[in-house]
Amino acid sequence: MVSTKFLNFSLYKPPRNPIVLAHGLLGFDVLGPPALQLHYWRGIAEALRVIGATVYVTKVPRVADVSIRAKALKAQLEKMTAGQERSELNIIGHSMGGLDSRYMVSKLLSNQGKAGEGTFRVASLTTVATPHKGSPIARWIAFPFVPTIEYFDYRAFTNLTPEYMRDTFNPNVPNVDGVRYYSWGADAESLMYERSAFYPLRWTWKHIRGLEGPNDGLVSLESSEWGLMQGCVLADHLDLINFWKRHRGRLSRAPEQENDYETPAELAQDRKIALEAYDSLSSSFNAIEFYLQVATTLAKDGH
Repeated sequence: MVSTKFLNFSLYKPPRNPIVLAHGLLGFDVLGPPALQLHYWRGIAEALRVIGATVYVTKVPRVADVSIRAKALKAQLEKMTAGQERSELNIIGHSMGGLDSRYMVSKLLSNQGKAGEGTFRVASLTTVATPHKGSPIARWIAFPFVPTIEYFDYRAFTNLTPEYMRDTFNPNVPNVDGVRYYSWGADAESLMYERSAFYPLRWTWKHIRGLEGPNDGLVSLESSEWGLMQGCVLADHLDLINFWKRHRGRLSRAPEQENDYETPAELAQDRKIALEAYDSLSSSFNAIEFYLQVATTLAKDGH
């Protein structure tokens, strides 16, 4: 039975700087026609906007080399912040999106931290289930030879192996002074025995558990740690982007946020989308609440 929950938006605070949502491997922003759209960040961007946050949802090549994905991310953010005073941004990267963001900050933003140069700088980077030390699952699908033409670039799989992260990526992509690095991990053990025997992540979770311990089905808790580790949530890799959520729930009005929208209809629409994505059948973890708490932490830390 689906329970009806209550989400009080007034408990959460928007950060001072805009939030950038960076998707992971095989990700997207929105797929399909308006009536049948599938959002990667299902209801999450809308809920963040309801509490007053400015949110940019980005899209990069799904399986390209991390350097290609990072360049695409930088280009989009330059376009999104064009014409504004120099912007500071809070990036939240799920899975490989965290690696794209690390690469962009470290290798592509030569003016990072220098006032008056460039269109934006990154104030913080929060990675969620990002394989900073790689994932053993990537070894199953990493190709020894892949084309380097952008539209036929499948190097993302090779990028995500533990060997590549250890020997190539991490030694050459250092953290940048002035950027606050946060990370979150996940452990799905209490959930996997409830899932169908045909659920793919149940088998990948079991494989990783034997090699690296607690994990979310694709990324181990150990691999997800980078910078200031914020904690571990009980969820699998897809729960973290609200992929399996059911459509039911109740939201508070949060009337103090209404002035952040040009029309009442815009606020009502975002509340509706967040509402439809809010509730789940079984897991106590809720992605909407999780990202609202992430935003509130950024606000408390002055970002």
